[in-house]
Amino acid sequence: VLDPVLAGKTVAEWMEMFAGRIPVGPVYDIPKALDNPYLDERKMIQTVDHPTKPGLRVIANPIQVDGERMPGKPAPQLGADNDDILSEIGYSESEIAKLRGDGVV
Repeated sequence: VLDPVLAGKTVAEWMEMFAGRIPVGPVYDIPKALDNPYLDERKMIQTVDHPTKPGLRVIANPIQVDGERMPGKPAPQLGADNDDILSEIGYSESEIAKLRGDGVV
């Protein structure tokens, strides 16, 4: 119901109209968020080493401990934890090797 109404003005126009009356803010996609000077000033952008994308810029964890942001780290590569998970749920090394050999994992 609101989409046609909201589409009638730009984000900047709505921000100006609501300023001081309704708490509003723009919703950014990741590229726009990474270029936001406010996030840079608040140290909300971190650079992490990723196996396929060195120097990957990401949005930092907003939680701080003793005034420091929790360090970011990239997600593991697809399948990197397979052996650990399979071992944890009871598969033996030989069973895991067979699953790998059969192309299951």
